[in-house]
Amino acid sequence: LVRILKIDDSQVCVEFTKMSGDQFRFHEFFNDFRNTSLACMNDAILLESVYINEYSFSKIIIIQQM
Repeated sequence: LVRILKIDDSQVCVEFTKMSGDQFRFHEFFNDFRNTSLACMNDAILLESVYINEYSFSKIIIIQQM
């Protein structure tokens, strides 16, 4: 599951959530997406974080819009 959330007029949050399935594949997809689709925004990434609860595992990226 991938969600893009607007924080304010200059920042967005891209949230990647693993609801089920293999942990390794999730990390593989996340790293591939970050290194290809978000590669042009590397200088705009403000924060990368991980959120874990009993139902899901999420990686969150905060991006400064140009």
